[in-house]
Amino acid sequence: MRVSWTPTLPPDRGWMGDPKRGASHGRPDRVRNPLGRPWLGTDYLYLRRLRLDSGGYDEGGAYWGHDEPLYWATDGAGVHVFRRAPDRDKAKRIILQQFPTARFYR
Repeated sequence: MRVSWTPTLPPDRGWMGDPKRGASHGRPDRVRNPLGRPWLGTDYLYLRRLRLDSGGYDEGGAYWGHDEPLYWATDGAGVHVFRRAPDRDKAKRIILQQFPTARFYR
């Protein structure tokens, strides 16, 4: 039985880790597993387009500005990869260039 789950972004930690100084600019990729070892791209990833508000902020409050659509790939357990692409298929291809063994949920 497959359970439907939609990943949500954690709140932005703020500029240089201090929310009093404003929003961070984007978010870093986190490509290590929970044990701190590099992620080899062997797990399935959720891939979703992040909607940005009129000011260019994501749902967690990080600033991205406006450019091509922004996509977020996550395994739901600590791996986060952010890429800009015109559509979902292109975002997959960009991520697969870096992590060729990655697989994606529909």
